[in-house]
Amino acid sequence: MPGFPGFDPLDPLANKSRTKGFSVGLVSLQGDKYSMRFSGLGGAVDLTAGEHMAVAEAAGALSNMGVYALREDKVTSIPISDAVASDEVHGDPTIVLTMHFENNDGDKMSVDIPAPDATLFETDGVSLKPRTDATVGTIIGDFIDAAELAINSTWLPNNSFSFTRGVRRVRNIKLAQGSNVKPGVQEGAVPLEGPAT
Repeated sequence: MPGFPGFDPLDPLANKSRTKGFSVGLVSLQGDKYSMRFSGLGGAVDLTAGEHMAVAEAAGALSNMGVYALREDKVTSIPISDAVASDEVHGDPTIVLTMHFENNDGDKMSVDIPAPDATLFETDGVSLKPRTDATVGTIIGDFIDAAELAINSTWLPNNSFSFTRGVRRVRNIKLAQGSNVKPGVQEGAVPLEGPAT
């Protein structure tokens, strides 16, 4: 048998082009799905599933949608049972919290968190509260820390990305299409809910 050039059955990913990104799947109470993507990561270091899951959990705490899956590009898909979502203001995934990051070279990255909880924003309804805020600062800081770790552990050539600002935006998006089987979604009892553990 000729086999596959460069294919090692003991390491099927060897010599294969791999994107070192990952995505977090979120779902609304109505069953709308959204994929929050960390892409373009340079591939210097493979993050552990736990480090990816920390990003997923932190994103879930900021969103009215529930986290139902973590996908590591071309490697694994980790389902999360019983996503917890809430039907509140900004429950629509077309409303996003855009988190901006920038490094010392001026490279920029941004990540959209769908259906952000309304309590995350200043009175203007657009600007994200600081991580020092007494009410929601801790969960904002948890996401910033997890995201910076994910970006800086994998980005080449510069590992100096830091959070610069967060703003509420409206996006014209095409919702992620999945199978006809929708993940189980429970309504959250409090405004800020992360994925079920």
